[in-house]
Amino acid sequence: MIDELAQKLASLPPLSIGRIKQAVNRGLNMALDDATAFEAALFGELTVTQDCKEGIRAFLEKRKPEWKGG
Repeated sequence: MIDELAQKLASLPPLSIGRIKQAVNRGLNMALDDATAFEAALFGELTVTQDCKEGIRAFLEKRKPEWKGG
C-alpha cells in the first residue's frame, strides 16, 4: 500500500508536489485568508511552467504526460 502511494506520488509533476508541500507546511501556521492567498500565488507560479503546458498537451492528446520538472 505504501509502495503504491509512493509510485503514485512519483508519477505526478515534481514542481506541483513541491508546491503542495509548501502550501501544507506554511499554510498550517497562517490565517485562512493568508493561506488561501498563498495557495493561489503558488498555483499562479505553476500555470506558466513547462510541466503545466505538457500536462495540457498530454490531456488533449490523450496520453500520459512526461514531467521534466520545469
